[in-house]
Amino acid sequence: MSKGFQDRQKLNRARIGMKLKMQGDWNRVWAAVGDEIHDYAKRSFQQGVDTCERLISARSVEHVGRVRDGLC
Repeated sequence: MSKGFQDRQKLNRARIGMKLKMQGDWNRVWAAVGDEIHDYAKRSFQQGVDTCERLISARSVEHVGRVRDGLC
C-alpha cells in the first residue's frame, strides 16, 4: 500500500508542477498581449495628435485635403 501511495504522490507532484508551469506560460503570453495593445494604443494616439496638429496648422483647404488623405 505504501508503494501505491508514493506513486500517487509523485504523480500529483508532477501534475502540480506541470500546472504551475502552464500557468506561468499563460501569464507571460497575456503580459505580451497587454504590451502589444499598450504599444498600439500609444502609437495610434500619437498619430491622432500629429494629424490634429497638421490640420490645425493647415493654411488652405487643399492642404487640409492632403492631410486627410495622408499625403503630408
